[in-house]
Amino acid sequence: AWKRKNENNNFCANQSTKGIDMNRNFAWMWNQGSGSSGSACDQVFRGPSAQSEYENDAIDTHLKTLFIDARGANLADAAPTDTTGVFLDIHSYSELILWPYGFDSPGVIPLAPNHNQLRTLGRKFAWYNSYYPQASNQLYGADGASDDNAYGQLGVASYTFELGTEFFQSCNIFENTILPDNLKALVYAAKVADTPYITASGPDIEAMMLSANDVAAGMPITVTGVATDTHFNNNNGSEPTQNITSVAMFVDELPWDNTSVPMMMTATDGDFNTNSEAFTGQINTTGLSAGQHVIYIQTTDTSGITGVPYAKFFNIVDPNDLGTVSGIIKDAMTNLPIDVADISLGSQQLFSNAQGQFDFSITAGVYSLSASKQGYATASINNISVTALQNTSQDILLQPVCSLL
Repeated sequence: AWKRKNENNNFCANQSTKGIDMNRNFAWMWNQGSGSSGSACDQVFRGPSAQSEYENDAIDTHLKTLFIDARGANLADAAPTDTTGVFLDIHSYSELILWPYGFDSPGVIPLAPNHNQLRTLGRKFAWYNSYYPQASNQLYGADGASDDNAYGQLGVASYTFELGTEFFQSCNIFENTILPDNLKALVYAAKVADTPYITASGPDIEAMMLSANDVAAGMPITVTGVATDTHFNNNNGSEPTQNITSVAMFVDELPWDNTSVPMMMTATDGDFNTNSEAFTGQINTTGLSAGQHVIYIQTTDTSGITGVPYAKFFNIVDPNDLGTVSGIIKDAMTNLPIDVADISLGSQQLFSNAQGQFDFSITAGVYSLSASKQGYATASINNISVTALQNTSQDILLQPVCSLL
């Protein structure tokens, strides 16, 4: 059984459809559209008055302690582009990303004045979870809804995530699909929350890797990755993209601190001139103290917008505690080396070079080593023992995957 209404027994008393639909009870545009009902036993009963329910009042009161009112009172009043904050309401189901306005049907009400910015961020969320991005009322009208309320009153970038394909999803689908896909979108929401209407249109970093996570002070660490302005779901219209112009790295400094000094990365092909660019650079560890350190990387496109920061940790350790693991990735059938294989040792990750070689520097211990590449079955070797000041040699054979006709 499922239930969308609360337990207020004063309405449709003692019936299975008792209570009030809390996503029709928020104050902003309550009973001002076609998406709620005044009938107590209806599943979308909006309640006797705007925000009559304790739950709605508590949520609304809390919102106003978190966010300032950045929007005017009129429907056409846009929030400033530098408005801070993201509001998310997590629902099920339909695999949708929804944003305001939603209180009545398309054509009856205008688009939200920040529609373009809301759409950009919605398409970014939908890139992570592969959901369909659309304005709320493209699904149906819902007056008194939570996302309309947060945006309408305060101007906050507000969204509803409709998770999954049914109300009672299997544990397997939830744990292996819904959770990991949406967790990525939620992490992005946290990163973009400072200026969501601006930063969401900026480029992102993917496949960021360090050549070593554990090094002695003075040993350089190579940083590689891809800067891309293509992380948008274009299933409901296409988001404009721009070419990458720069990639900046900050070591133990916050990118948003005006006193921070970036180290500029270089394009692997020699020039930043497309909307997706591989980059590389080095961390100079000379003079760094023992312990954990962090790098932040951000990239900027030709529109002048800098995307959200991406971070990686590394450790400065006693050189007497370090060992190495090296080897060659080979095709199990031909014994030829395989380049650009994705190799992991513990929490470290890198790619094999043109000769199939790899070389990890890591603190002494016992680790699992794995290698993968498209067209091959993943290979793993457990209990790789790393001894301080010594090299452990371990080649890996990858079995080609045969396509079934």
